[in-house]
Amino acid sequence: MDSLDFKEKVEIGSLLYPQPKLPAYKYDEGRLLQEFNDYISSTYKGHYVGENNIQSLDLIFAAQAGWGFCQGNVLKYGGPRLGVKGDGKETRGDILKIMHYAMLMLYLHDKKNKKKETK
Repeated sequence: MDSLDFKEKVEIGSLLYPQPKLPAYKYDEGRLLQEFNDYISSTYKGHYVGENNIQSLDLIFAAQAGWGFCQGNVLKYGGPRLGVKGDGKETRGDILKIMHYAMLMLYLHDKKNKKKETK
């Protein structure tokens, strides 16, 4: 993969993340990735975050229950109810949730495997 050019930094919480210039994707992935990024950013606001920026996921991860929790939510939102419950807008929301929980599983996978590499 070619190295990415970065166009700007975007603030998420109190951190700044570089945002790469995206190639011309065939299936509108650039717009969809931006929508996914916006969705994730929205989870750091409102009812998802409590005092001291603690999320319920922080407690779930600390209890070593993160993998099962995320996997269960992928199954919940991606199971038989997907596309049946609600309208098209609700289906899109469920797909974003599936993607977010799958990304959290990648985070947990990488964190676990990084520990193995350093041993």
